[in-house]
Amino acid sequence: MQVDEQFDYEKYIQERLREVDDLEERKFAKKLLLEGLGRIFATIDDKYYQLERRILNEVEVEHNHYEVATTVVAKDQYDPLSEFLFPMSLEDVEKSVASSRFTVYLEAEDQLCREFIKERSLVGRLKTDDTVVRFRVERCARYQETLNSLYQLFYGNQIIWTPIHKGYLERFFDIVVEIGDGADDDETPPLEFEKEDMEMEWGRWLPYIRNDMMLLWNIKTDYYKVSSFMIPCLDDIHYECVINILDESGKGYLFEVGEDIDKIIYEKGRVIVQAFTDQIKKIKLYITHNYEGQASYNYDYPIFDNRSKGSFCGRYLTKTGVFLQTPAELYRKIEDCSGIYQVAVTHYDLVERIPAGALFADMNEETTESVFPIEKRRILLIYFKKSFRSGCYYDSQIRYILTRLQQEYMDYRCVGVYE
Repeated sequence: MQVDEQFDYEKYIQERLREVDDLEERKFAKKLLLEGLGRIFATIDDKYYQLERRILNEVEVEHNHYEVATTVVAKDQYDPLSEFLFPMSLEDVEKSVASSRFTVYLEAEDQLCREFIKERSLVGRLKTDDTVVRFRVERCARYQETLNSLYQLFYGNQIIWTPIHKGYLERFFDIVVEIGDGADDDETPPLEFEKEDMEMEWGRWLPYIRNDMMLLWNIKTDYYKVSSFMIPCLDDIHYECVINILDESGKGYLFEVGEDIDKIIYEKGRVIVQAFTDQIKKIKLYITHNYEGQASYNYDYPIFDNRSKGSFCGRYLTKTGVFLQTPAELYRKIEDCSGIYQVAVTHYDLVERIPAGALFADMNEETTESVFPIEKRRILLIYFKKSFRSGCYYDSQIRYILTRLQQEYMDYRCVGVYE
């Protein structure tokens, strides 16, 4: 019998009742046991559940309120009334205008994405006058710029930064008119067109190309209007105001720190904003909307996030700052970061050289380089299994897990490889 199995008292009572031959006695026993003891058992189960939740909440790590989740959706399927998912870039919901570039989503494995970014032979044809235009491929910069700004927000608000899963973000590419097409010299702007007027010749990329897609995340921007006076501080330098946070839903709040705002101080149930001036009227606010880990919110693609599945042991160790460098703890952390997209790990090894075809912890480019160069660290090589059912995001999931591990195993360089 497994320890985590829950005892099915109803099934047990039904089996024992079948042993009673007298139907009247069976009827009386059924009413007594199921209606009487059944309610007692249900009450006990509920009390145990409430006790478990209290213990978990007591050791809940506050930065879990700042989890970032992303997904992709076709623009015509986006729900602007959603209370959880919002556009990462407002450009995606603005009316399209003539431009020399457009964005596509490549639903393919990591290796094909690396080949696509090197593509130099993309050709399109204008439907209006049959003009042939050459294109080059670039990474879609606007999403990464948004993440760079988000990292600065975390830093300015003194909130612990957790690497964000970029399995979707990395698959957005800008298709840009090649220099020289539509321009006779450097002073002439390149050709601009409406996307609907361009007929692309995708070649081998056609099965992977998805048009009119957008990236969503669980962060919404807003403005907090300062209704009270900014009170002078004792240091005669700063002014401060207190913002009471009455929302108990576990949302995270990030305030934009600029030239006038110097410091954000978080306390239980409130935020203190310290500024150099008393003339601040409104503060830009970023709100992370948390959720219960559903696979999707009426969208076709699952949600990738940087939340940890969590366990009592994991939360307790995080709360106390204890870090165990044991094989069991390594495997627990891998499972903890996997979320709904599980990966298969076989074993690990400490090696001196990186094997061919390795996967790296490269999903945290928002942070600056560490003091100790990663190239000089000993290599922690983790072996994974891959099957034909793994899907095109499997490599990205492993790279994300390695990035999370790299934050904690600072003495090593975390690398993954398939068996």
